[in-house]
Amino acid sequence: MNAFVLNPARVLKVLFLVLLILVLAQVAGLVMKFVLDHGLVFGLVPLFDFNTEQNIPTLFNTLLFFCNASLLWMIWKDREISHKHHWIWLFLSIVFLILGADEFCELHETLTAPFHSGLDTTGLLFYAWVIPYGIAALLLAIFFLPVWWRLEPRTRLLLAVSALLYITGAILLEMIGGKEFEQLGEELDLKCGILATIEESLEMAGLILFTYTQMRMLVLKNEKVSITISDQDPG
Repeated sequence: MNAFVLNPARVLKVLFLVLLILVLAQVAGLVMKFVLDHGLVFGLVPLFDFNTEQNIPTLFNTLLFFCNASLLWMIWKDREISHKHHWIWLFLSIVFLILGADEFCELHETLTAPFHSGLDTTGLLFYAWVIPYGIAALLLAIFFLPVWWRLEPRTRLLLAVSALLYITGAILLEMIGGKEFEQLGEELDLKCGILATIEESLEMAGLILFTYTQMRMLVLKNEKVSITISDQDPG
């Protein structure tokens, strides 16, 4: 039997190191694009651009969603952690799977056009998809609140901070970015690049902290989190 043991603190450090590398690459890209007027550099600038989809930052964000979906599924399976409200952990796992697919395929962008035409959104609501996603996030928080309150204090704090980081980036800064984009059109400037950097960094930081928090929850009950590879039938 082989076991691959994952240490929550080590995973946290590695993921934040990857985030730091991506941020440094993004900053270098902004300098090349807006200061030195080199927007490609053999394709490296768009490859690490936080304001562009389906590149390395998008892939990293997508993997974080799928990782969190897997951890949520593990918590759902562990009745000592999930207790009688175990269904919500499975529901969250499904939500994160959908969000991961959405992140990579840009599915949320398709909601902007119908909400634009139906509600005539402008300014902070220029990216109109934040309306349904914001409402969904609020409803999910209301349903999860009783479960969150029953968790131990440090876990509650970590979950709250991770949610705050992600919501600030994904909703609040996205709204500010939408207002800037509406004013500038297709000609994005350095300010938009900086906003995108902060926005995506906060999103990824929230997902990373959420990953650590879930691993810590599993460790508190099971002493370690491990992936076991075996040809033996678990039944």
